[in-house]
Amino acid sequence: MSVIDERYEQLGGATGFLGAPVSDEQRLGDGPSRYRVYQRGAIYWTVQDLKEGNGLTTQTYEVHGEIWKCLQALGPDFVGCPLSDETVCPDGRGRVNRFQRGSIYWTLETQAHEVHGGIHDKWCKIGREQSALGYPITNELRYTTEHEGIRVPTGIVYNRFEHGTISWHADGAHVTYPRERLDPPEYREMDHPLYNKAVFRVRGLH
Repeated sequence: MSVIDERYEQLGGATGFLGAPVSDEQRLGDGPSRYRVYQRGAIYWTVQDLKEGNGLTTQTYEVHGEIWKCLQALGPDFVGCPLSDETVCPDGRGRVNRFQRGSIYWTLETQAHEVHGGIHDKWCKIGREQSALGYPITNELRYTTEHEGIRVPTGIVYNRFEHGTISWHADGAHVTYPRERLDPPEYREMDHPLYNKAVFRVRGLH
């Protein structure tokens, strides 16, 4: 019996919330991590670094429900291996699975959306869902511009949140808030014309 099988039995097996298995164990990406898919979710196994000098440990984590559906749509290795089970957020409103390269959050109002990369780093720095931005309401999107009548992708990507947007470009991530949200002052739209012009045009605030 593998460590994934052991965790599956701990979670109730076929009568638990994951349901019956629908795949064999599979390798995740190019690393040592593995996962197995069930009717309503998956269990992942990965090797994690402990604190410096303390070696390695192996962990198994489950992903299920709407967060699992979001992950399926993105691809099993889009944000890497999970680093947590589905967890209740501190405000009691949302649920989250944390992954190697980002997070997927769910609430009843916003549904499930991913945040990853530089946008995720910026959002974590300002307080995640407990910040003035709130929860994500889109996956990462890419701004486009019109060139000779054709919409062309730009180098700017963004996630929309309940109360604003984080945009990322090669020079870093920038937070913008709608013009009606000007308090506190440190959360006013950043003085960056490229991001502000794009964000407010897309949000329809001009």
